[in-house]
Amino acid sequence: MSDQDEGQHTGVDDPEQQQIQIDAPREPEVDPVHYRDVESLLFRGFIILPAEINGARFVFKSMNQHEFEYLQWVTHGATMDKYYDTFLAHGVFMVAGQNILVDRERWVPEVEKLFASLPAAAKSKLVRYMSDVNRKAANAITLTEVYQMERTSRFRWAQLKGLDVMSSTCTGIEGTAKLGLNYAQLVWRALNYYEDMREEAERDWDNAKFIGSCFAGKEIRKIYSQDKDRKEKEKNERIQRKDQLLRHVLLGEDLSKSPTENQYQIITARTNEELADQLQRDLRGEKDWHDEVVAREEARLKESEQAKHQQMRVMYETRVAENPNQTFGGSDASKGYSPAEVRERVIRQRQVEAQTNASRIVHDDRMANFLSKYGMTDETSDPLATVGVTDRDTSHAQPLLPPRPPGSPFRKG
Repeated sequence: MSDQDEGQHTGVDDPEQQQIQIDAPREPEVDPVHYRDVESLLFRGFIILPAEINGARFVFKSMNQHEFEYLQWVTHGATMDKYYDTFLAHGVFMVAGQNILVDRERWVPEVEKLFASLPAAAKSKLVRYMSDVNRKAANAITLTEVYQMERTSRFRWAQLKGLDVMSSTCTGIEGTAKLGLNYAQLVWRALNYYEDMREEAERDWDNAKFIGSCFAGKEIRKIYSQDKDRKEKEKNERIQRKDQLLRHVLLGEDLSKSPTENQYQIITARTNEELADQLQRDLRGEKDWHDEVVAREEARLKESEQAKHQQMRVMYETRVAENPNQTFGGSDASKGYSPAEVRERVIRQRQVEAQTNASRIVHDDRMANFLSKYGMTDETSDPLATVGVTDRDTSHAQPLLPPRPPGSPFRKG
């Protein structure tokens, strides 16, 4: 048998058998800042919240399912205030730089007394902050499935596989082993375990296909084609699931909503060829994920603006229908005026202002006689000019002081 016949028989020279090309869209690149709470929950065990109470430095933490269950046991039948005091005490990580997780059984009763002495308003504020931290921890548990798909997660799994992630050797914090594994850590371990099993099964299957290609020849193409379709489908489903969870946590979208194909095609150019391809798509007018997000936001703002204009138009039409002769923008909002009434009110207002200004001018007879005696009767010596006005302008007239009562310059007696 020739080398060519042997190559045809084994199918090794077939390009489809040598390498499988998957044309599925690239997985969306997520900003690592969105995984900050997830990594804190996985590799520390909780999310922290610094605070200051009466000058003392506190560090609160999120609580896991074991702590919530224990809290229900110790507060069974207790009042709501007692429940809040115990809830806040179990949420404390550090007090004035002292880690209370090391000797938690001794510190918790003392911290409960401290919270019991706080005013109700301050205690309610702390409860709201603690509830917000636990809500962030719940969202981080949902994002754990997304984080497990990232390459960084697989690196961390290779580092911590077979270790207790809550031990002080992994967290670097004494006392974390007493808290137990939270839901995020349990989910992360299970997903990575099954991912390892899947990769091992894929390796075994590839070896089996290689051995089978030595005997089946060209018939192995069918299996390669089926594998190509299966891997494309799995990658698409993986990207859809990732995008769906991210939108649920970050954008508040419903998980039951099926994602469309364009929602998860977030492609970032890394090479010159990818950048040129992206530019060609932009020139052709193809929209990517960013364009879709911007278009939806612009449409939402436009609809909101149109709704406001429509509301104002309806209010205007309703007001006009109630009183067709009403003039808007007047001083009296409850009554409208016709043009003749407006003109009459303006004239009356001017008359009142003129009378008011004229009443401010005080004529002094003695000053008039003095000016007449010395011949000061021209316009520059007008008595009104001494107070800064003329007979043509009475708007700036200043009142004169009244004359003093007559009296004797000599002291009596």
